[in-house]
Amino acid sequence: HRTGEAPEGGARRQGEWWGWDRGSRWWVFTVSGPALPVPAIAGSDVFLDCKCSTDLPREGVEVRWFRTRFESPVHLYKEQLESQDEAYRHRTRLFVEEFINGNVSLRLEGVRVSDNGEYTCLVSNKCDSEFELYT
Repeated sequence: HRTGEAPEGGARRQGEWWGWDRGSRWWVFTVSGPALPVPAIAGSDVFLDCKCSTDLPREGVEVRWFRTRFESPVHLYKEQLESQDEAYRHRTRLFVEEFINGNVSLRLEGVRVSDNGEYTCLVSNKCDSEFELYT
């Protein structure tokens, strides 16, 4: 999650994203995450919150959580865990059953000092629509 000061009142960060579907229609949706950095103690588990204003199907969706390098994901889901950086192996989990509610939050287990930093959640589907949240 991004470090820095929260908006007044500690509100959630939210962005509006535009997509283009195969039917040549524009649509808009929002994604949101916490406004404040997420505190964690070494060895504990932490949830990196990311929610979409639209429901997501379980099939045909790609969810990529990454830090500084897109090609080295913390967690990459394409109908199952596809790949991830070795430093995160066996320490991450998505709640696939919650996709239907627009929830693509990540659980990071056994937090390490080296986990500190900014995480990005990128979601795309078979319709070639894509949105991301820097969280």
